[in-house]
Amino acid sequence: MKSELSIPPFRKLSIATRLVALAALFTLAACSKTDAPSTAASSGATAAPAGEITPGGTLKIAFRSDNTQLVSLDPFQVYWIEHRSVLRAVVDQLTDQNPKTGEIIPWLAKSWELNADATQYTFHLRDDVTFSNGEKFDAAAVKLSFDSNVALLKELPTAFGKSYIDGYVSSEVVDPYTVKVNFKVPNAAFLQATSTTNLGILAPATYREASIKDRNLGKLIGSGPFVIQEYAPESTIVLKKRPGYHWASGASENQGEAFLDEIRVSYIPESSNRVGSVVSGEIDIAWPRDPFANEDYKYITSRGLQVIQRSIPGITESLYPNVGNGRPFAEPAVRQAFQKAIDRKTYAATIFGSHFPVAEGVIEPSTLYYKSQAAALAHDTQGAAEILENAGWKVGNDGYRYKDGKKLTVVYPITEEKPGDVLIQDQVKQAGFDLQLLPVTAGDANARYVAGNYDLHRGVLTRGDPAVIQSHSDVRYSGSAVTRNRFSEATQAKLQQLLDQGLAEPDTAARKKVYEQVQDLILAENAFFPVFARTQQAAVSAKVHGVAFSGESFLQVNDIWIEK
Repeated sequence: MKSELSIPPFRKLSIATRLVALAALFTLAACSKTDAPSTAASSGATAAPAGEITPGGTLKIAFRSDNTQLVSLDPFQVYWIEHRSVLRAVVDQLTDQNPKTGEIIPWLAKSWELNADATQYTFHLRDDVTFSNGEKFDAAAVKLSFDSNVALLKELPTAFGKSYIDGYVSSEVVDPYTVKVNFKVPNAAFLQATSTTNLGILAPATYREASIKDRNLGKLIGSGPFVIQEYAPESTIVLKKRPGYHWASGASENQGEAFLDEIRVSYIPESSNRVGSVVSGEIDIAWPRDPFANEDYKYITSRGLQVIQRSIPGITESLYPNVGNGRPFAEPAVRQAFQKAIDRKTYAATIFGSHFPVAEGVIEPSTLYYKSQAAALAHDTQGAAEILENAGWKVGNDGYRYKDGKKLTVVYPITEEKPGDVLIQDQVKQAGFDLQLLPVTAGDANARYVAGNYDLHRGVLTRGDPAVIQSHSDVRYSGSAVTRNRFSEATQAKLQQLLDQGLAEPDTAARKKVYEQVQDLILAENAFFPVFARTQQAAVSAKVHGVAFSGESFLQVNDIWIEK
């Protein structure tokens, strides 16, 4: 599986922007997890006013862009958070993930059991659910959905949902509302996978009547509270309310029909235009791909709108060193010093504002079995300098460090320079690193990654289960060319052993301990350099209520209503 790596055309920042960013580095107050953000931001949901809920109306949402790399609404293929939010309104899952606790809770499945080695799951299904075409939801529909996903991999072997069903053998219909799912290898992460949109259950008619291309373009029949009426790629998605819906997940307060009549999605590429549209009332929710810049956040909230935010589960936004022979990060001391040289608190406050959380681990707090590693990520420029000094890296007249006549240069290929890159560059310079931000095209960047001709790269991956680490960093599972360069062979072997234990352990307490060891190993090796907390935000009109995030920080729509 490939990491989610954004590679738009290179855009050079102006000198003025660089100066502003660097000035802010020394003037803005640092932000910590104990800083109290605004009520709307900390709650992750919009507060409801006094009075009765008023059903009806159209909710207008603006996303940044469509999935230009793969235009698809097929649940098994989609990895854009925006389109997974759309699918949450159309396609239900066997389970859901409680956004407050991370616990897996019933949805289309009332209960379940798994065997001792996590190779077989038995799901007991609701018997009162129908798809929007009138077909009954049952065990046969679940079997067909899973079997069809596996069949799709023959044509699209890198489909995003692949890691969720690795090792899948078959599904057995035990009776009309009981289904057994079998794996040839342990897959303790599968239960959480059944809570994701990627394993959402589609009606049998979808597979009988719709081609892959049809499904990509929204020809989907789900059991959710809305149906797709229209999808015009890069332009519009229109969802219509489905009458009679009454089986929402327990994560929704409203268990019945949606309050809204319609949801209309548009795409506004420029952040400033999206912000302007929600402030003017042209749209109701502005949904950014990246968190709002501090200036935009202040402007939105000053105009009486709410900004809600929630940690996006999965891998923290990080830089990853190339530990290959001959590269500077092959030396453990250099990795350790670079880790200490990063000032994450100042980064968060400078780029996103004092309301923004600080990265404190290799995975995000919304991920199951997250462990805070704040102490290991503490900023210590003097400590970094001492580590390099003791390792033989001496300061030259230019302020950079040298060893055996070689400058401590770290090459970071980038396709778009962001203010945060400049801040990191300045921070690590204080310890003696020459971080070179190398402008390249997307093609050049990929060629460098394949050849190992780089020192740092960036990427993330989203999932509410710590098995996301396996998809991201285990060379046996990841489709990324850079995975093999993140660890030495010995460390990769240790990591694989722990990750295999995690997939084979059905006991939640024991599994938690395994993944805590995984997180500790990664930081002990300084194989990830966490930079900032991945956080989903949304700017919400004051007249819109009940907006909340799902367990994987997608939009939950069943509780949303518009004040008349």
